[in-house]
Amino acid sequence: MEKEKLSMIGHIQDTPRVLKKAYATRNEYMPRFVDAFVEHDFKKVYFLGSGTSNHVSMVIRNLFVELLHVEGVACAPTLFTYHENPNPSGIFKKEEICVIGFSQHGDSISTCEAVKKAADDGYFTIAVTEQLNSVLEELADVYCHLVCEEEEIGPETRGYTETVFQFYIQAIEIARRKKLIDQARYQQLDEAAKALADNLEIVVNESIDWYNRNKEEFYQMTKSSIAGYGVNYTTALESRLKFFETYSRPCTGYEMEEQMHGPMRAYNQDNYIFMIASEGRKELERLKELVP
Repeated sequence: MEKEKLSMIGHIQDTPRVLKKAYATRNEYMPRFVDAFVEHDFKKVYFLGSGTSNHVSMVIRNLFVELLHVEGVACAPTLFTYHENPNPSGIFKKEEICVIGFSQHGDSISTCEAVKKAADDGYFTIAVTEQLNSVLEELADVYCHLVCEEEEIGPETRGYTETVFQFYIQAIEIARRKKLIDQARYQQLDEAAKALADNLEIVVNESIDWYNRNKEEFYQMTKSSIAGYGVNYTTALESRLKFFETYSRPCTGYEMEEQMHGPMRAYNQDNYIFMIASEGRKELERLKELVP
C-alpha cells in the first residue's frame, strides 16, 4: 500500500478499491465456501468472532438467516466454547450444524479454541481469515480467504466493510444455486452489490466532509453514546469499538430503544449522542421522536 494510505483514514479511503476487487475476483475465493453450503444441508449455523469479527458475524448472521433460511446464531467464541449447547433440543443431526470462525489475522485464541471444540464435537467447521496458512485455517474443514488485504493499523476498518460485502456476495450465490431465489432476484441483489462498490467512494468523501464541518465541536467531546436499530445496531457497536480504540474516552453503544430504558437517565449536557438511521424502516419514526 502507498505510504500515505498507512493510516486509519487511509484504509477507509481505500475500502472502495477493495470492494471492487472483492466483486471482480469472487470466483477465486467463493467456490469452496459456496460448495460447502450447496453440498451440505446445513440447518443451523454459528458465526463466531471477537471484536470487529464479532460485529461482522452479527451482520452476516442476519444475511444468512434471511437469504438461506437457516437458524443462525452469532456469539462470542468463549461463550460457544464454555456455555453453548449447539443442539439443546436434539432436533438437528450433527452434520446439519455448521460453525464458522472469523479472524482477520487467523490467530485469535478464543476463536481458534471455539472452532477446535466444534470440530472435536463433530460439527462442520469453516475458517475465515485474511492471513493465509493461519492456525485457524488448519483447524477447520473448509477455508475461505478474505480479500480485504492486511491492515497495518490496529483499529480495523477496511476489513469490517469488505468482510460483510464478501459474505453478502457469497450468500446470494448460495441462494441462487440452492434455488432459494430466482435468477431475477439474484440479478437484482448482485447489481446492488456492484452499485455499492462503485459508489462507496462518494459515501466516504461525504463522511469526511461531514467530519471536517464538525470537528471543532468533536474536539470538545468527553463522552458519547451511539445507537442504531436493525443492522445499524451492529454499526453502533462497531463504531463504539473504534471510539475506544482511537478516542480513548467513554463511549457506549446501544440498540436504539434499549438506550431509552435506563442509560439515558445517566446522560447530561456533556453527552454526545449519535443515532444511526436508515430510510424505509418503521423504527425511523421512533428515532425522530428523540431528535429535538
